[in-house]
Amino acid sequence: MRLTPRRSPILAAAIVVAARAAVLDAAPEEPRGWSAATLEEARRSDRPVLLLLNDPGCAPCLAAEARARADVDVSARIAREFVWARADIAARPDLADAFGLAVRELGGGEGQPLLAAVTPDGRPFLGRAGLAALDPAAFDRFAAEAVGGYRVARSGLDTRAAAVAETLRAAQTPAPAVRPFGPDAVEAAVRAVVGWSELGRADGPLPHAALGFLLAEHERARRPELLKLAAATLDLRLARPSGAASSTAEEALRLATWTRAFAAAGTATYRAEAARSADRLLAARDSEGLFPARADDPRPVAQANGLAIGALALSARTLGREGDRDAAARAAGAVAARFGAPTALARLAGGTAGSAFLDDYAALLDGLLELYETTDDVRWRGEAQAVADAATARFLDVTAGGFFLTDSAHDPLPVRLKHAFDGALPSANGTMARALLRLALATGDPRYADLARRTVEAFLGDLQRAPRGLLTLAEGAGVLIGRAPASTGPAWTAPARETRGGVTLEARAPASVRAGETFELSLALTAAPGTFVVARSGGALDLASLGISVPLEGARQVQPRLPDPSPRRFGWSRDPIDVYEGAATVPIRVTLPRDIPPSERPLRLRVLFQACTESRCEKPESVTLSTLIRIEPPR
Repeated sequence: MRLTPRRSPILAAAIVVAARAAVLDAAPEEPRGWSAATLEEARRSDRPVLLLLNDPGCAPCLAAEARARADVDVSARIAREFVWARADIAARPDLADAFGLAVRELGGGEGQPLLAAVTPDGRPFLGRAGLAALDPAAFDRFAAEAVGGYRVARSGLDTRAAAVAETLRAAQTPAPAVRPFGPDAVEAAVRAVVGWSELGRADGPLPHAALGFLLAEHERARRPELLKLAAATLDLRLARPSGAASSTAEEALRLATWTRAFAAAGTATYRAEAARSADRLLAARDSEGLFPARADDPRPVAQANGLAIGALALSARTLGREGDRDAAARAAGAVAARFGAPTALARLAGGTAGSAFLDDYAALLDGLLELYETTDDVRWRGEAQAVADAATARFLDVTAGGFFLTDSAHDPLPVRLKHAFDGALPSANGTMARALLRLALATGDPRYADLARRTVEAFLGDLQRAPRGLLTLAEGAGVLIGRAPASTGPAWTAPARETRGGVTLEARAPASVRAGETFELSLALTAAPGTFVVARSGGALDLASLGISVPLEGARQVQPRLPDPSPRRFGWSRDPIDVYEGAATVPIRVTLPRDIPPSERPLRLRVLFQACTESRCEKPESVTLSTLIRIEPPR
């Protein structure tokens, strides 16, 4: 009987080391960029593309990528099964938008980094999002599924990829308009913002689009209640002072928001907050006067620099800070030198990271116009006009109106992006609509106003259906409508009755009341069968109790007389919850000030509530109701 000799531990270890070295030799040293050449290599080798989208400003994301690339098994899998491509989210936000939507559609979640398996013709068929996607074990499962689908189940993969591609295309098609463009589109946006729970937060990023819209509508339509709502939101943030913003773009938006609020309200604390933001922006400049993307990413981005130029120019004009004007002018001159001519504008300074997007053009156009209005220097008006003309040539949808966010310089893409929804930054189409109207006024050229109108009308259906998501566009729509005439009647009013999910709320008040007297206002609450409104949480759960207020200046409100609730046990709660079900009426006694002038005016009722069912609780809702009352002289 022949015995097989046993290997020594030293020899076994040497074999493992040699095997690992061979794998590393086979692994790609660096991923390719996303390009037509990458897809051609995938076609030639009949392998799917593995696309990694990562953010250079996200340290945990880069660390996760480094760990994954250092893993021998991951490197071997990439070298053997994929054509590997990588893109920088700061340089290619279009890829992050398109593939982020695809990954969500494929059930891969949201977040950064993004990992997508793509067919050689550019269609994503599998995706994962978030730091967990780059965990070696999770990546191995992802790669096995991607390769298995590509090699074994090609027909099912093609069906899935085709469905995702169709979803991406549909997402770039604006909804058809419900009715022709008119003032009602702006009114719908006002109603969507008033009572929005995001405005009641004391932390998190400022809702810049909502605040900008409220301030613009206050100025355009003489609506003091909108200024009060914006001021209340900003006052909440002052209670929790924040340090430097996460990026130059966010800091520029902060500066613009606080400056516009000071211009509208004249509040000293708003001026101080704006000045602090301006000082932080100035401190971040590089040696040429440009602004880096963020503290941990020194590359200047065209969009962020456009936002900074505009914010500093506005600050100079409103706050009298001459240094801000000089900094804005210096940055504008450096943009022309470092980012290239408007017809070939780069996304990042130096032009090494590809062509600019509509977002870059729109922010620069708006910033240069702000600088022109501050300095009255025709150079900046000429620069703004050149930027607008180049953007029109590159991105205009000549058939349907509005602008694409990308052009052929950004190919290959799964879909050409086109929308007007705000994100963390203002939407490019909304900014273009607003800025083109300013350019028409500055130059006297009506074609820019026509482009602005066509842009608003191109996304009118989206604005009518989801106005809170398109507030930058709504602000442009307000400019297009023009200044409202002085009103002799009652100001805009919220509805007296509103339904949110399974809950209907209605405000009721007498037709007339006398100044200086007390009257009773009531809230009628009706919960549909199977729906319950939280009265008091009654336990450890963080639920919103029913809250009611009457925001009438000078009026005294007695605590509402809440009816007795019913305790109810739910499967998701250990303790019983006090709830209202069916119909309930809540009376509120209000005393008017004696010196309130006789008038006919809306009386508002703000309601905070949370609805639950047997299976779960919805998010808390904030609703503003209004009922018209006539105030008679005091007795």
